[in-house]
Amino acid sequence: STAINTLASDDARDLNSKREKRAASFIQVRAVSAPMQAVQALKEVGKTSHDVRITALATRVALQVHANPNATNPFNDVISEVATMISDLEAEFAEDQQNKASCENDQMTNTQNAKSLSKAMDASTVEIDRLNAAIKAAKAAIGTNDAQVAELERAKEDATTQRNKEHAQYEQSKLDDQGAIDLLETAGQVMEDFYTRNNLGLLQKKQEPFVAAGEAPPDAPKTWDTTYGGAKGETTGIVAILGMLKSDLESDIQQADSDDASAQAAHEQLERDIDQTVQELGAAKGSLDGQVASDEQSVVHEESLRSGNSGDLDESRALLRDLQPGCEIGRASCRERV
Repeated sequence: STAINTLASDDARDLNSKREKRAASFIQVRAVSAPMQAVQALKEVGKTSHDVRITALATRVALQVHANPNATNPFNDVISEVATMISDLEAEFAEDQQNKASCENDQMTNTQNAKSLSKAMDASTVEIDRLNAAIKAAKAAIGTNDAQVAELERAKEDATTQRNKEHAQYEQSKLDDQGAIDLLETAGQVMEDFYTRNNLGLLQKKQEPFVAAGEAPPDAPKTWDTTYGGAKGETTGIVAILGMLKSDLESDIQQADSDDASAQAAHEQLERDIDQTVQELGAAKGSLDGQVASDEQSVVHEESLRSGNSGDLDESRALLRDLQPGCEIGRASCRERV
């Protein structure tokens, strides 16, 4: 526009008009001065804008001035070309503005996308850490659960071993007591048979004669005038003792039977309690195993998601690097054209 204004200015017209009225040498000097100002202006614009077309135009104008120093207006052909060039420059400027805006919009979009992807990766990392902590805690609980089950199984086995030992002792004691009872019965029966065969009567007692008051007791019995009948009183005591021993042993057996039955019932209840606890621990372990499996699957999903976001982030960063030079050139071009 500066070139056109210079070439079409009133000064340029006045100079060309005065050329015809003044001396040839003076007119020529003045006429050349104004066109050369236009040439200089074009050169400055070309230098500032780094546009070779404007520099070439300045060279062309200079050549025309030198080739036609006496032309009424040596810029007529150039003015139209300059106008066309300015129109092209304005179109190029508008295109540069559009390209700059498009490039900066792409930069902003990819920058926002990169930020979103980075945040998503951070969220996945936090979730993976949480899931791994939950998996670790669940596995620790499973370990504790297994240890409790093993302890209960050992306790059940030890209790069963002890119960079997006690029951064996009970059976042996009962067998011994029963053998003693059989022996006592046998001994008592032998004694009864002996006295029965000899008509001794184990329970028979000698009746003392009746003595009235004031009367003398009867004469003492004669000794060794009859067959020996044995120590009847002592025998009767022995049989009674054997009977008491047998009764005590039978009572012991009954008590032992009751104690063994109670011990067996308590042992069976203990086994039921242990089995119930083991079953509950097994259910708890199953739940924990399910939680671990689910969390491990979630970790795989989050890691896959994070990996995908990482790839997308790398692509966005690469695109931003590719856009940077072009956007810088567009911004520089717009600044120069302004």
